[in-house]
Amino acid sequence: MLSYEVNASRRKFVQHVADDLLEKDVPKYSTVMRLINAATVEAAEQAVAAGYDPNANAGYLEENEFLRHLRGACEPILDAFRSFMVRPDEQERLLSHRHNLLAEVKQKSYPEISRPEVEQIVGSYIRGAVKTATVDRLLVDLLVALEFSQYANLVLHAPHIPFLAPRLLNRRPILDWLSGNILNVIMAFFVFALFWGASVLGIFPLRWLWIIAYGLVVLLVLNAGWGLIWLPRVWWIVRKARGEVLQHLGCMNSTYAALSSEGPISAQHVTALATKAADAGVVWPAPLYVLLEDIQRRGGTF
Repeated sequence: MLSYEVNASRRKFVQHVADDLLEKDVPKYSTVMRLINAATVEAAEQAVAAGYDPNANAGYLEENEFLRHLRGACEPILDAFRSFMVRPDEQERLLSHRHNLLAEVKQKSYPEISRPEVEQIVGSYIRGAVKTATVDRLLVDLLVALEFSQYANLVLHAPHIPFLAPRLLNRRPILDWLSGNILNVIMAFFVFALFWGASVLGIFPLRWLWIIAYGLVVLLVLNAGWGLIWLPRVWWIVRKARGEVLQHLGCMNSTYAALSSEGPISAQHVTALATKAADAGVVWPAPLYVLLEDIQRRGGTF
């Protein structure tokens, strides 16, 4: 519990940060300010425990150790907020846990996250001296959401051309075989019509027209038969690939859902879920494991 004097210094610092953000059209009672308020409370408790005096004198236009500690707690939050090159309302959404992220990706309402920028912020935070559970939770959430949203967007919104080049989750091998053969028949008809027109104009010998027709029929039958022979294998390949995609999405969703608690979260539990997903083929951002290991060394909860 912070004393009145310490909390007053903390609130004054938070007000300065809020004033800077208000100039950028950020609401006073926003997610970023909620995070900053929570992080500075933790940082103030750490600073007091370390013996930093909130009223200590510092050099001209310089902050004392207490205020520097608070600023160190805020920097990762502000860096994350400023790094998202999207609208302010979308920045707010990226800083809070999404309870139905997969649905937002399906609806294309979840903003894209820049992987290099998030990984750079996490790297700076891990190397820094000030650590808080608030920032831990924010960065772990961002790293998991980063990979989850990008993978879901890749498989759910891949280029899709019905019949010709359907995306994986929309493929139906039997319908693809049928539609492919129908298209082949239509193309063969146009080829035959082309030769027939040429024969009418006297460009192509009329007596050879039946050879063209016979050849086209043979090609259609061979193509359809070959496709029918391979149909069971194609069906098995598509089914296996679709199962892997759904497994990856399920593992990612389970890992991300573990971060939805309002209470303390076990870094060991999240690591176990992330490892299970990685064993299934999910490739998490490398800083995720480093951050989780760092949290475990500091107590294991965030």
